[in-house]
Amino acid sequence: MLTDLVLARITSQVSGLGSTGIAANLAAIKRGTTKFPAVFVVPKNRRGTGNRYMTGVVAQKREVRIQIVMAVRNISGVTGSKAITDIEQLYDLIDGALFGYCPSADHDPMMLESGQMIELRDGECWWVDEYVTAFDHRV
Repeated sequence: MLTDLVLARITSQVSGLGSTGIAANLAAIKRGTTKFPAVFVVPKNRRGTGNRYMTGVVAQKREVRIQIVMAVRNISGVTGSKAITDIEQLYDLIDGALFGYCPSADHDPMMLESGQMIELRDGECWWVDEYVTAFDHRV
């Protein structure tokens, strides 16, 4: 599955990670004990195009989006600046592992779609990047 391939890529390319895994959503991640820095792969959605052929073969391009949830903890900065520096370093490492990565011979290279901070509190900084890839599906 795509999430397994992406998680394997991250863990093979980025050293020093604490908690890693695949999760259904942010709430599922935060219910568990987190060892920082943490990285989780979350499936987001998929979308298909219309049939590309008029007769016979049924084929469509399928776009798949996944989220990479990252978290760091650094309480040394009163304003959260140290945690922000740490999360920027982590998302650069993750981007180095995923940008242009082809999860399989059938997939297009992964591209960053967007990223945003989702929480900064008590020295913890949580960030999510969304990556997209696509593949041809035929019947």
